[in-house]
Amino acid sequence: MYNSVAAAIAAATGLTTDQVNALIAAAVSPKADAASVNAELADKAEKSYVDDQLGAKVDATALNDVYDAIDLKASIAALNALTTTVSGKADSGVMTAALLGKADLSWTQDQVTYLLGLINTNSTAISGKTSPSDVDAKIATANSASDSAGENGWVVGSMVTMSGVNTIDLTGIPAAANEVMVRIQGLSTTAAVNLAAQCLDSSGAVISTNTYYGYTSVSTTSSTAGTAWSGVGFLSLFPSLVAANFESGVLVMRRLTSSGAWSVQGLMMDGTRQCIAIGIKDAMTTFGGIRLNVASGTFDGGTCGLSWRK
Repeated sequence: MYNSVAAAIAAATGLTTDQVNALIAAAVSPKADAASVNAELADKAEKSYVDDQLGAKVDATALNDVYDAIDLKASIAALNALTTTVSGKADSGVMTAALLGKADLSWTQDQVTYLLGLINTNSTAISGKTSPSDVDAKIATANSASDSAGENGWVVGSMVTMSGVNTIDLTGIPAAANEVMVRIQGLSTTAAVNLAAQCLDSSGAVISTNTYYGYTSVSTTSSTAGTAWSGVGFLSLFPSLVAANFESGVLVMRRLTSSGAWSVQGLMMDGTRQCIAIGIKDAMTTFGGIRLNVASGTFDGGTCGLSWRK
C-alpha cells in the first residue's frame, strides 16, 4: 500500500524503496514511538552515509580540481578584459600559441595586468598594421633625421660658384656643430690679393668683437714667407694670390671649449706654392657661417662649399 509513496520519497531522498517502507512502517505502527523513528533515521542519515552517497556522484579529487580552477589568480573581469583587448588585434590561434606554456597558475594578478597593458600598448603592431616594410621605413626616417643632425658624419652643403663677386658667405652652421669645413676648388681672382676668411654669427653678420690668433706660412720651391693674422678682423687663408693661378684646399675649424673657442687649420695650394694657416679663434657666443673675401678685384672662377658635423 505504501509502494507509490515510498517510491516518491525514495526518488527525493536517495534512499531505497525498502528503506522508505521500513521508515513508514515504523512511523505508522502503533508500536513505533518518536524515539524509535529518530534512532532509525539517525542510523541512515549519519555523515558516513551522506559521504558515501555524494562520493558515488562526484569524485572528491574532481571537486578539488574545480575549486582550484575557480580560485585562479585572474578574476572573471580580468579574463573578460583580456578577451576584449585581444579581440580583433591578433588571430586567436596565434595568440593561443604565443601564450601556451606561459599563462600557468603561477602567474599573479599583477603579471596578468602587466600583460594586458603590453597588449594594449602594442595593439597597432599586434593587429598587423606594422609590417616589416613599415619598420624599415621608420628606421630609414630615423637615420635620415640623425644624418641631418650631423650625428653620423658630415652634413655636406652644396658647392657655390665663385665668380663676379668679392665676397661669398657660407651659412647654416647650427649651434650644435663641433667641426666645420670649407672646401675650395679651382679658385681664381682678377687681382693679386690675399684670400681672407671671417666668422659669421647666426644672423649672418661678421663677428668683429673677438680675436684671431694665428699665422699663415707660404712655401715655394726656393723660399718661405709668412703673414701674421690681423687680430680682430680676419684670418689670412692664402696671402698674395696670383691672378693667373688656380688655388684649391680646405679650411677646418674645431670647437675647443663650451665657451666657443675654435681651432683653425687651413691648407691651400696652387701648383707652385703651398699655404698652411694655423691658429685660434677667440670665444664666440654664436657661430653660424664663414665668409670668404678678397679686398680688391673679384673671384672669377672656382667653387666652394660648407660642411659640418657634431
